[in-house]
Amino acid sequence: MNNQKITKLFTTTVFSLLTITGCAVSPISTSNSILDNNVDSDGYLRVLNSTDTKGKSNIGEPKTQSSGDCKKPATGNAPSVKPTAPPPPPKNNVFPVPSSNPNQPIEPKISNNTNFSVSITGGSETDPRDGGRPVVLIAAGLGVPTEVFRTAFSFVTPASGGQEPEPTQVNLNKKALLNVLAPYGITNDFLDNVSDYYRFNGSSGQTWTKTSATATAIVTNGVVTGINITNAGSGYSSVPKISISGAPNIIATATLSFGKDLKTNGSISSISISNK
Repeated sequence: MNNQKITKLFTTTVFSLLTITGCAVSPISTSNSILDNNVDSDGYLRVLNSTDTKGKSNIGEPKTQSSGDCKKPATGNAPSVKPTAPPPPPKNNVFPVPSSNPNQPIEPKISNNTNFSVSITGGSETDPRDGGRPVVLIAAGLGVPTEVFRTAFSFVTPASGGQEPEPTQVNLNKKALLNVLAPYGITNDFLDNVSDYYRFNGSSGQTWTKTSATATAIVTNGVVTGINITNAGSGYSSVPKISISGAPNIIATATLSFGKDLKTNGSISSISISNK
C-alpha cells in the first residue's frame, strides 16, 4: 500500500477517534498538496494545529479554540461586553446617603451648600380710600363687609395730625358709625374693643398690631415643591411678598384669612408656588 493510501486511511481513523471522544478537529483537505505538506517522511500524518509552523492558517472553519488539551470548538463569536457608563454627576447638589441595609432604597439628601430660605415681607398696604387705616382688618374684626365699614367711616371726622379728637367729636363719630353698623349687631363696647386694637399713631411712625409670619421650604430631591407655614402671623392688610433664596424661578403667593379673632385676623392661610 503506497504512502497516499496509508495517509488517507490514517486520517479517517484519527478523525473518527477524535470525534467519538468529543474532541474538535478541523476538516482536513485531502488534496495532495496539503497532505504532502503534513506527512512525515515515513508516511505518518502529523496532527494539525490551527496554524502551521509559518504562522499561517491551513485549516478550514470551524477553528479549534487552542492547541494542547482537547477542547470543544468555539461556536460563533464571543459575546461582546458593553462598557458600563460612569454614573452621572449629582444634580441640584443631591448626594445619595449610603444605607446599612442593602434592601433599603437610597434616600436623597440636600447638601449643606444648598439653602432655601423663605422671606416674608410687606403686607401693610391699605386702600387709598382709607387714608392709611386698616379698614379691611377692622371690618373683619367686627364681622361686617369691608364696604359696610368703609361707608360707616365716611361719616366720621377724624382728628388731624394723628391727635385724639375732642370728647364731643368722639361721641359724634361713634354715633355716625353705629347708625350704619348697629343693624349688623355691632354694639358700642364691641366697636370700642376692635377700634382700640387697631388704633395707632401714624404720624409717629407707628403701625397697627401685627405679627410677622414665618415659613420654610419643602424640598424634594433638591427641588422646592412647597412651602410650610411655621407661623401664620396676623395683622396683614394686604398680601405680603414671599421670596425663596436659592430658587429664583419659583413664584410664591400667599392667601390671607380674616375673621373676628383678632389674634389670627389677617393671617396667612396658605402659600402656593408656581414656576416663572
